[in-house]
Amino acid sequence: MSALNLATGQLSQVGTGGVPRAGYQPDYNNLAPRVGFAWSPGKDFVIRGGYGMFYDASMFEVSSALYYNPPYFTLYTFFPSAAGLLTLQNPYPLNLGYVPPATLSTLAPDMRTPYVQDWNFDIQRSVQALGTFSIAYAGSKGTKLMRSLDLNQPPPAPGDVDSRRPYQGFSNIFYTESGGNSEFNALQVSLNRRLRGGLGILANYMYSKSMDDTSAFLGTIADKNFPQNSHDYQAEHAPSSFDITHSATAALIYQLPFHNAALRNLEFRNIISAYTGQPFTPILSFDNSNTGNTGGTFGSDRPNILFSPAISNPGPQEWFNTAAFAIPAPYTFGDAGRNILRGPGLFTWDVEAARRFIVAERWSVTFEAQAFNVLNRTNFDLPQLVADQPGFGQIFSSKPPRQLQFALRFAF
Repeated sequence: MSALNLATGQLSQVGTGGVPRAGYQPDYNNLAPRVGFAWSPGKDFVIRGGYGMFYDASMFEVSSALYYNPPYFTLYTFFPSAAGLLTLQNPYPLNLGYVPPATLSTLAPDMRTPYVQDWNFDIQRSVQALGTFSIAYAGSKGTKLMRSLDLNQPPPAPGDVDSRRPYQGFSNIFYTESGGNSEFNALQVSLNRRLRGGLGILANYMYSKSMDDTSAFLGTIADKNFPQNSHDYQAEHAPSSFDITHSATAALIYQLPFHNAALRNLEFRNIISAYTGQPFTPILSFDNSNTGNTGGTFGSDRPNILFSPAISNPGPQEWFNTAAFAIPAPYTFGDAGRNILRGPGLFTWDVEAARRFIVAERWSVTFEAQAFNVLNRTNFDLPQLVADQPGFGQIFSSKPPRQLQFALRFAF
């Protein structure tokens, strides 16, 4: 593997020329203290709290990317030209090949292990006839999280992009560093009723807010997880791509109390889930800033935002007001922020009827009839988020409709 030597601006094999064997220096001070308490001031009443520091496990994908650098991985481009044609007998003639400036992947030599601090405070009360109620505050703070940027991104300007890059001779440089941050705060309410009188309930509600600089190592449908301007990562701090303001789930089991031959050992199970929509980022399909924002694993330019895009009755034909966005002037970045739009929410109800038949003393057969999204509700996917493409702001797909499934389970 090879990495960019920041001192010389040239590629060096790992373990030589001052480049560490792993591409970055080892990290020896990963202490992870944790503390918790539980106090019962009265019968059926418990107060709990805790704090802990937890370190992330490194991703093999991050370090293994150093393999895709010259001289171990070199891209040749072949095309017909005045010098000659490509033939089936010799489709890759080296005299007609063109080696474009290499796109690199490299690591910050001072990269450190990401960690998160978690804390919570919980009040729990058990009510004999109903179950156990819990209300809690939970929070976390992520520090030194992995984030990526284009180390070789020039400032917006006209002219050839490669001639304006800081590291000449290379194209985009996918640079991974441990500089990301995140914050999470949540109010959590739950009810846990153990199976009693034939009824069991597990219900949870959470009101939360999650913020970060980047929500994943690589891009997702909702967000590129890569800065528009690699020299201004502060502008990327926004709601996480997985931020869900309201989420509620409930699981219920009801065993019929009948003991006759027709209805005994029959129970119904339900899972109800409801979530508000996730954030997403509007982008452009072309490099308007002329800075190498070509999409893919690298950044994308964004449009300008003129006013609030919210509309009163969003639908699949128009989820937000697309007139609120405009193409920026050439050779400029757009001012639309990361994850400023929200997608559709989700509601599903899954049900199951299960009947158990006793075959012998230690043998039984259970027949299960299951329906997922039993109401056949249309749960829309994210809308088209490319501002300069047809269909911007429209939704063209959804999650699965009602699905039926039957199962036969043999237990022994």
